[in-house]
Amino acid sequence: MAINSGGSMWAWKNVKTVSILTIGIVMLFVFIIIEAFFARIPIIPLRLFRQKSPAVLILIGFLHDFAWQSTQYFVPLYYQTYRFCSRKDLLALLQGLSWLVMQGKQDLWLNDRCNSSRIYRYMPILRTGFAIWTIGAGLKLLFNEHTHVAVYVVVLAVEGAGIGWVHQPGLVALQANSADEDRAVATGTRNVFRSLGGVVGIAVSTAAYYTTLSKALSQTSAVPEWLRDRVLDGTWAVGDPNTPEFESAIIDARMQGFRVIFITTIPLMALCLLASFFVDDILLKGDAGQGGMREGGQMTRSTSTPTVPSDTKRDDSQQAEASKGQ
Repeated sequence: MAINSGGSMWAWKNVKTVSILTIGIVMLFVFIIIEAFFARIPIIPLRLFRQKSPAVLILIGFLHDFAWQSTQYFVPLYYQTYRFCSRKDLLALLQGLSWLVMQGKQDLWLNDRCNSSRIYRYMPILRTGFAIWTIGAGLKLLFNEHTHVAVYVVVLAVEGAGIGWVHQPGLVALQANSADEDRAVATGTRNVFRSLGGVVGIAVSTAAYYTTLSKALSQTSAVPEWLRDRVLDGTWAVGDPNTPEFESAIIDARMQGFRVIFITTIPLMALCLLASFFVDDILLKGDAGQGGMREGGQMTRSTSTPTVPSDTKRDDSQQAEASKGQ
């Protein structure tokens, strides 16, 4: 709340902002201390962060949900602000693009299941997804006032394709790199950090957006001070009949804020791609009845041999038969 409101609703030096941030940081350290030294069955075992691959994968989950939630939050605002979309047109555009992106995610997820069952590896799929997602994040810099709708469709389809090859393989990679007794808590920890990444992403992006917007409005003399306050507190909207001569300058200032958000997602996804090379690519095993998988790609069949009873069991069985005979 403090990060989200700081710089927009509240000043960074405001008592509310400082107090909430301080309390939050203190409670975070208290939680870490309890989990590390006092909890008999910790919710988030710190041993997960002492292992390279699980720690990297949990961090990656935080970062890519930071970018993912920021994109989902600010792209619709960009449409409504910079494309002069009415609510009806915005809804139609978002429904079409959401269907396209989600369909791409679903198709690529199914393709991922097929590919991983063939090559028995998850890292090539995960790294490809991060590479495509990074490209899609960079392509969003093409967005401007004159961008054609087809560009939106292509760019978000590319980004959606990358997302489709990241979410599920990331979970597979984490479970493959975790001990049997840690798989449940590792999955829960990843989900927690993904949720935190989304919350922090929206909060930080909102603060960066309003900071950039405020700075851009203060640097231009085309927008009077009374109107700047309306823009920053959200009471001004595109198409206001009382301020048509200031609309262009305000929209340009808002676009600077949107571009900061779009630019921020690029290094985040590039960092995720780089970090994925520090994750061990463990060869996945087949079904229990089919055995494992060799490095050369050949299946190893599990053969069952009859078990021979031990001498002790033989003696017991012989004594039992003798007693029955008596």
